[in-house]
Amino acid sequence: MKEIELPFFGVVNLDVDEESDHDIEIEINGHKVSVDLNMEPLKEGESPESIASNLKATLEQLAELECTAHDAIHSNYQHKEGAVDNHLEDWLYNLEEGMEFVEPKVQSAIANGTRKEKKDRLFKFLRINRIGLYPSEANFIVCDYNFWPDPEFKYGYCDEYVVVSFNKKRAINEVSTEG
Repeated sequence: MKEIELPFFGVVNLDVDEESDHDIEIEINGHKVSVDLNMEPLKEGESPESIASNLKATLEQLAELECTAHDAIHSNYQHKEGAVDNHLEDWLYNLEEGMEFVEPKVQSAIANGTRKEKKDRLFKFLRINRIGLYPSEANFIVCDYNFWPDPEFKYGYCDEYVVVSFNKKRAINEVSTEG
């Protein structure tokens, strides 16, 4: 069994016989973020040493990766008909249809203005919620962004996400939406 010491997680076994998950909550760039490490049995050709090295480097750079992900979301939003713009349009429509369930802070942000102005204001509520690490997958790092993951909001999180995935070299694979 190959055990290593990882930032935030402590000692983790990399050579598992079945899937195992490790979950923590940390602060990244001023936001509470759930971080999960999803281990699977090593695939042929994978070495525990390379996985360990990549995980350590990634965990040491989480704040920078989150900034890169946020910049990618912003860039995607600037391209009309991108995944983020479409997501904001759908979410804005849903909010307007159920305004009685919308937080007052959000209501005031979307009450007036053009569609573009409302989406711009709604975009500002998008926050990092979760980072998933999948050492054996093509999408090695997955950053989930959600609207207003603010514990003070009585309606809590929405179940729709803007997702930025990274490969093992920490380059962006794609910006997409889920939910």
